[in-house]
Amino acid sequence: MIKRIVLLCLIFSGCVISASKVMHVYRLDLTQNSLNTLSSTSISLLNRLDSEMKFRVYNADVNTINAFTDILDRYKTANRNIKAQYFTKTNKNTLEVEYKGQVNSFSISLTDINEQEISMLIQKMLQQHESWLVFLTGHEEADSFNSSSFGLSGFQDLIKKSGMHVAELKLLEQQVIPHNVNTLVIANPHTKFTSLEKHLINEYVADGGNLWIFTEPDSPLDSFLLQEFGIKTLPGVIVDPDSLPLGSPHPAIKLLTTPQEHPISKEIKSPIVMPWSAALKIQQENPRWEYASFIQTTADAWTYTGPETMDITEMRQNIGSTGPLNIGYALQNNKQRILILADSNFITNKFLPIYANRNLVTNMLQWIDSKPIQPQYINHELIDLSYCPSKIERFCFNYLWIFIAPLTLCLIGFCIRARYTKN
Repeated sequence: MIKRIVLLCLIFSGCVISASKVMHVYRLDLTQNSLNTLSSTSISLLNRLDSEMKFRVYNADVNTINAFTDILDRYKTANRNIKAQYFTKTNKNTLEVEYKGQVNSFSISLTDINEQEISMLIQKMLQQHESWLVFLTGHEEADSFNSSSFGLSGFQDLIKKSGMHVAELKLLEQQVIPHNVNTLVIANPHTKFTSLEKHLINEYVADGGNLWIFTEPDSPLDSFLLQEFGIKTLPGVIVDPDSLPLGSPHPAIKLLTTPQEHPISKEIKSPIVMPWSAALKIQQENPRWEYASFIQTTADAWTYTGPETMDITEMRQNIGSTGPLNIGYALQNNKQRILILADSNFITNKFLPIYANRNLVTNMLQWIDSKPIQPQYINHELIDLSYCPSKIERFCFNYLWIFIAPLTLCLIGFCIRARYTKN
């Protein structure tokens, strides 16, 4: 008999262990609204992963760790490319997401730990690695691969570190802008666009593409900017006498210290170096765009239209337009973003490392790449969230189950007891 009992206990233990292993691999969601199952939107995002995506949770709170474990286990079950690590011996309160060498950090709280937030982070990481930033070539633009003082290799390195792919495009030869180009960069061309190139760029912008334009005084881009965006370049070069006491070797090499109230520049506290800039002016706003200036001189600056000189007194005798003068405009609508800057020298290898230029370029890159996430996350369709009982159901809830049912059971019990007592 004892052997049979021991055998039954061993069989029962084996069944429990096997069931626990199966339940660890396979999740069974019995909720009517499938609240513990990933939505079709999240599943479609996971299907786009072609490499490991690692989540690292840094938090000492056991409730936060448990919440992350629960939600991330659903993603790990749906796709083996999802990996998760948890660090409790830390003072940090962050979530790191790594994908293809690109790492983004996010602050976390218990209210943010849900499927929608996690899927939005996955979408953001995928967007970074599916985006291409392409330099337009064929018009004597600055070379994005050139590592000399006036090349743009440092600018290109910043773009690559942001997770975007970089390429060059000779539009006259290819005669098409690929559909996966997120941002088209036009870096100070010295020759005019052909009619075909203008048409292709217009189509690209009309289809929602981002545009990043660097121009200079007397640029071939003047007519294009005026026609497409209603912005013209004022004659001459901006000079700023206030930059000389700050250490500038020339009044036209400006050290701008007053940030604009725009996300690109408002947090920059150090000077921005803008050498040999032109001034931009809105001639006629296009109702399609929202216009905002993010780089501007002080009121003491002006455009100089005379011969080359370093004599500030002589420069005062050839004043064109007076300050404050706008050097950079940010245009946006619900679908896309455009950056126009009347200075291309500050992104060259010579000026990019100076003062806050690198921070400014990084902010511009983040701003122009902040497209709305598509497709938007779709929540579970929740059903039976409200219930309005009938009069009979209310009667049952209020009286039948609370009073009548217990009294009936007690009465049955007394009857049974009385019957057995008589016997």
